[in-house]
Amino acid sequence: MPQRASGAFAIRLDPPHCAQGSSGEVALAAEVAQLPLSQLVESGRLVWAPMAAEAEELGYWLLQVVSVSVSGHGILQNCTGERGSGCLAAVDTGTGDVMGPQASVNRLLALLDVKEDCALDKLPSIEFKIQGFDDRMLSLSLTAADYIDKTDGFCDASISVMDMPPEKPQVWVLGQPLLRKYVSVYDVKNRKVGFGLASHVQGDDTSGPSPVQDLPDANSFLQSAQNSGFKVVSERKMRLRARDRE
Repeated sequence: MPQRASGAFAIRLDPPHCAQGSSGEVALAAEVAQLPLSQLVESGRLVWAPMAAEAEELGYWLLQVVSVSVSGHGILQNCTGERGSGCLAAVDTGTGDVMGPQASVNRLLALLDVKEDCALDKLPSIEFKIQGFDDRMLSLSLTAADYIDKTDGFCDASISVMDMPPEKPQVWVLGQPLLRKYVSVYDVKNRKVGFGLASHVQGDDTSGPSPVQDLPDANSFLQSAQNSGFKVVSERKMRLRARDRE
């Protein structure tokens, strides 16, 4: 019988720097309790959501969505009982936008009504409610400052359409606009994802190669993350292998 993967990692994304691309920090540990959350998360506390049942088949860090709303106006039709379209969300630090099914995104953008004048104080917030443990819900919100991309004096929402093939569930992708605001923590063994408000205090940079955790299903993720400018900030009680300098 194959051994179940274990370990935990946390990702904090830096504020956007268009010229440099995405950057951030990755912390690795044998378990969540060993992660340096007090350095990454404002309060050091997290709220947790279990992975959705569909995650086993689809292979994403997939959570169950309860609702998506803009200033109290609901975007989704039904995410209780027999779940409808857009009732799942993949957590993905590598996606530059928040993405979703076309019908839901079109309604969302219509409610936001983003103008080119960049008047952020006039724009509403977006709220994702995610199914937590013990019938609790956790709320992840985006203000205009989080989801608006300002380029050359013009504004655009970092929200786009991603329609899955008809035979697949239609999902949201919680990408970088949300994951810059919240540190995301991934508990591999217990199949859950945690969120906490990010503390954007830049740590000391290092010029040497970054170690990589020797977990069977983590190597490809870590290589991709390091190629994108991430650095490992913590590793404890793990077998490590050094990644060769490019």
